[in-house]
Amino acid sequence: MTRVVRFFGRNRLSALLVVAGVVLPARSADAASVDVADGFPRTAKPGELIVVSANLDGAERCSFQAGRRVATVGVVGARSVSFRFRVAKAARSGSIRLVLTCSPAALKTGILRVRSTRRRGAVVAEPIRASVLRPPTPVVPPAKPPASASAWLSAADALSRAQADWARFGASNLSVFRNGQCTDWAEQKRPDIVERATVQLWAAYLAGDERTVANWNGGFWDDTARAAGLEVGTAPRAGAVVTFDPGTHGITDAAGHIGYVESVEDDGSAFTVSEMNAPLPYVVSSRRIATSAIARGGISFVY
Repeated sequence: MTRVVRFFGRNRLSALLVVAGVVLPARSADAASVDVADGFPRTAKPGELIVVSANLDGAERCSFQAGRRVATVGVVGARSVSFRFRVAKAARSGSIRLVLTCSPAALKTGILRVRSTRRRGAVVAEPIRASVLRPPTPVVPPAKPPASASAWLSAADALSRAQADWARFGASNLSVFRNGQCTDWAEQKRPDIVERATVQLWAAYLAGDERTVANWNGGFWDDTARAAGLEVGTAPRAGAVVTFDPGTHGITDAAGHIGYVESVEDDGSAFTVSEMNAPLPYVVSSRRIATSAIARGGISFVY
């Protein structure tokens, strides 16, 4: 997940869209650091899909070994990598060693215990598959006029310019969201929110407001929407996106989380959310959330 970044550059729109799951370039380092998200799994059943994800910093290449299976992938410039494999349906009981090695100089190990009634059979049923989240190449629109009082545009001209810029660069920048994260699904369901907020904030910047900052991490869409003058509230409504602040409602990632409200029950007691990367990238799932959870704070809706 990405960190909070500045949305608008001083002299140009340096990164139109930065979203959760779009990774930032790793820093140069003599040694890589690797943080295995949620740790290695300890137990598994026959037929179970195992996913091992890691956050990276300064790594160039990562290899993952499960038993005798090995997969290697280049991770230069990436912040995260995931490896997945499936335990064979006819797997025998036993233990296999999991080893994640990222060059230069990063090693993590674990033991996976498979519980089965069979005495024979391979543990890993298929090759290990790897996926890496890399940063997109930002689309940079024309440079902003010189920072002098007379150079700022009027509100009407700034809005017209922002709309024209979106017409030119909007489609390319929306492609940044195709990363399998929660924001990918939110943008697919409500691309209008991204467009309206982007246009309004860019117009404000062109009119002289250098404080305009947007954060497209999942849990911060409500803040970005408020800054752009979009409607935000705490009442569930079908068709809205719902944001979850970091550290609330089981969200441990600093980027927070976002989903799409599919429906609200007639009595208002609960609402159903569809969401991506909960927990697997590119996989959409759904769940029912009690409306009473909103009272604990950390949940907002962008309409």
